[in-house]
Amino acid sequence: MVLKAPFFFDLSWFVLVFLLSPAITVLGVTFAAMLTVKARSTAESIQISGYIVLPILLIFIGQIMGLYRLNSIALLILTAIIVVIDLCLFNFGFRRFTAEKLLTRPPEKPRKEKTNVY
Repeated sequence: MVLKAPFFFDLSWFVLVFLLSPAITVLGVTFAAMLTVKARSTAESIQISGYIVLPILLIFIGQIMGLYRLNSIALLILTAIIVVIDLCLFNFGFRRFTAEKLLTRPPEKPRKEKTNVY
């Protein structure tokens, strides 16, 4: 009896799981760290960091709808592009980051909740 691998264990799956996903994770973490230093509040940094999800979501929606199909070569090229962006953002953020600036930032002011009186 010969056991065959499931249909999804191919080169595209390998590239997605072991190369592209970690590259996108590093991109998201680096982008969020850079925004946290610049943002005035944590809510603002969370809202702005949501923009990193939109292009990735559009890539997956386009493929699910059948507009195009990304093969393993296209996924490797996309991975290489994202790794280059990761390195550029990491180097840019590393040069601009100072811990003293983050520590001396004034704390957020608590918001006053509006009470509705009926």
